[in-house]
Amino acid sequence: MDGSPPAPAGCEAGRGPAPFKPSASWNPQRHGGPQIPRRMLRRDCRARPLVDPGVADLCGKQNDEGGLPSRPQTPIPPLLLLSNGTVPGQGPHQPVHAGYGARHQDSQPQGDLLRAGLHKIRASRKFLPRRLLRALLDRRPRSVQGYQRPLRTGRGGFHPGSRPHGLWAPGDPRARGARRQESTAGTLRGSRKRLMIPSAVHYHRKTAYDRSRMNAGGLDWSHQPSLFKTYEGVDILELPREVSLPTPWLSELLKGDAPSAGREGATMKPEDLSRILQLTYSLTARAKQSGGGDFFFRSAASAGALYPTEIYVATRGVEGLEDGLYHFSIARHGLAPLRSGDLSAYISRLLRPQTGGLQVTFFLSAIFFRSAWKYRDRAYRYHLLDTGHVLEHLILSLRAMGLPHTCTFDFDDHGVNRLLGLDETREATLVLVGTGAAAGTEPEDGPPLPELSEIYTGASRMAREEDVVPLILEMHESSCSVVHEAEPVETAAPTGPPVAAWEDLRAPLHWPERVRFPDAVFQRRSRRNFVPVPLPRQLTVSLLEGLCATDSFEPDGCLEVGFLVEQTTGFVAGFHLLDRAEQKTGLVRAGNFLHAMASSCLNQEWLKNAAIHFLFMADLESLDRRWGPRGYRHAMLTAGRLGERIYLAATSLGLGCCGVGAFYDREAHDLLGLEPGWELLYLVAAGPVKGES
Repeated sequence: MDGSPPAPAGCEAGRGPAPFKPSASWNPQRHGGPQIPRRMLRRDCRARPLVDPGVADLCGKQNDEGGLPSRPQTPIPPLLLLSNGTVPGQGPHQPVHAGYGARHQDSQPQGDLLRAGLHKIRASRKFLPRRLLRALLDRRPRSVQGYQRPLRTGRGGFHPGSRPHGLWAPGDPRARGARRQESTAGTLRGSRKRLMIPSAVHYHRKTAYDRSRMNAGGLDWSHQPSLFKTYEGVDILELPREVSLPTPWLSELLKGDAPSAGREGATMKPEDLSRILQLTYSLTARAKQSGGGDFFFRSAASAGALYPTEIYVATRGVEGLEDGLYHFSIARHGLAPLRSGDLSAYISRLLRPQTGGLQVTFFLSAIFFRSAWKYRDRAYRYHLLDTGHVLEHLILSLRAMGLPHTCTFDFDDHGVNRLLGLDETREATLVLVGTGAAAGTEPEDGPPLPELSEIYTGASRMAREEDVVPLILEMHESSCSVVHEAEPVETAAPTGPPVAAWEDLRAPLHWPERVRFPDAVFQRRSRRNFVPVPLPRQLTVSLLEGLCATDSFEPDGCLEVGFLVEQTTGFVAGFHLLDRAEQKTGLVRAGNFLHAMASSCLNQEWLKNAAIHFLFMADLESLDRRWGPRGYRHAMLTAGRLGERIYLAATSLGLGCCGVGAFYDREAHDLLGLEPGWELLYLVAAGPVKGES
């Protein structure tokens, strides 16, 4: 599920050196650009657009490895340059989440149209009733210099670059005498008093796509977000790049059969952190853009290749590294120090429930504007799914290292964000992962931590001006309350009547894997060039068995998994459910659904050629009763984890895979025959692709 990544852009002047123009001989490896170990670098990743460029422009139906229509290139803003003057680059992308339905833009402001109409009427000396004339005059826009009102639609979103009907452009002489609202660098536009979203059901349905309400529009390229977070004046502690990596098979990690690395209780070193972070979140490929410059793809899938997820690391007792809090710089594969000292006891007090101290704690956050720039209100779905992708990599990398770990979905949100120095209107923490026990760090009350300076909090800004999407902030704020988990609520099956008969998976003893876990991570790519050929049962069952693997910290009962098949050996064509606990499948309804589902997924016709569509569904009403709005986080993060697991399993087995988070929600719901309260959260397609035997 990688989406379209326009090159990072957007920052105010003065942050960083003068814009850098690479010469023909410039090489990021030689001249200090984002460093990618040679075994991870794939230069042949240039992709071609798979949809009509006009459609892609309007609907944004491209994801991070497919390619966008060309557009005029602008100079790279200074913020995007690394400290050594390197440009992280610009590049194509591949569809997953289709754009936030486009917005209609008139070529002429409404005020011009009204004036022109009145002028023609007067010139023709035709009679105009006074009441009608007054009504027309009352509709004339009020001019406000320097302010662009969000262009609202039935979904509550707006296109950030559009000129709303009836507002003159800043500086237009027609706005003379109007009240002035100066635009300052780094401001959040559209800010207003927020109301709480009452439930996950409300947010999910509020952001549903509807075929009849998807209008045309574009993106605000002048405020394109940067994809690399930097701290001005903070030196990066680079981690060792050339380190040996563990080489288990993915199936061994999922089944718990990986050979023990004997690391439990061992002292962690910077080399260990480097291994974990390489396997979690790396730059894995580079592509050229038509306008020049390089774009760097990452190991985890992302809607629109906008990569909203950031990683922070708190350490205690890591040999050769000062205790403290760090931000992980993916471009430099290093750590930017934010706080110094042992923070393990303070962190343990922020967990719900509180625990003993941890030697290393990883914090995964999402920067709202990166995804919201393209997907507006619906972007919060992708913040959670994309963070779930990275989370699955992190958990598997810790297993590969043989390190015991915990994963925490519930914590004091505001306390953690304050610890990390985040601007909560722009970035927020979504999940914590810890490893190792820090002795003598039981939770104790202590003095509050000092606030971090503007250098740190201001780093969450990714563009000179960022449009606030109130619905995202409302939903996230509502989910910040940790509700005491109620007893699991007995819910009806997703499709009403229970499955008549369940069949055992009869999984093979060994998967027919082609590459080991590290290579699956570095080679993972969204691939949509499916070929409609039968999928052998052994491959299908291997993918399903991978989804059945669970762990103790996965929220119980927050998600149901189903799948659609047509040409799969050993399975009846139709809609099936997967019982992950019992490793069984059950046929819900026979029939051919792939073509109809492709139509429901914004008419992305390549989907009908996939061998199997994995479906992640949730009873949102049940989640609200059990966890409150925070249950939505649990379900979407888990869906992201399982979706990324399919990506890795498909890569290991020599198959293609692509996630889709953009679909007409009601159409998909009705096609599957889901019960009221149930919703489709995420779809991941897999199957044979061209070029793979």
